[in-house]
Amino acid sequence: MDTQSIVDVLMSDVSLLSCDRVNSVKGSHGSLSVAVLHAANRIVDSLLSGSDARINNTNTPDIPLDGIIREGVDAAMECGATPSNAALVTAALLYLTGTGSRVGVPASNRKLGAMARMHAGAEPSGVAVIPTAK
Repeated sequence: MDTQSIVDVLMSDVSLLSCDRVNSVKGSHGSLSVAVLHAANRIVDSLLSGSDARINNTNTPDIPLDGIIREGVDAAMECGATPSNAALVTAALLYLTGTGSRVGVPASNRKLGAMARMHAGAEPSGVAVIPTAK
């Protein structure tokens, strides 16, 4: 779809009594879907440009995957996603593209979720933050 088609869809049958459509797209219940799409676009651009999305076990501070994660996290946060949501979205999208979840060594800086949280500036977490019925 071109830009004009998107604008036509957004502006079709607009009630001037409410700005519900605008509010739902950014900053409300629809903002996470916009963040997901924006992060997905950035990740695909990085992959199509030849970036390596594998987690590898190298003794270097950065691996090529760090750049892809940074792109995805930044894109999600540009659309209003919180750091933890930006990390989750980016890690999930990369996992769906075939990136492994960890390299095989017990190093926290070589796990997909931990790398995404570090780039997003989100707090470290684990099963302790999963809400329960209690």
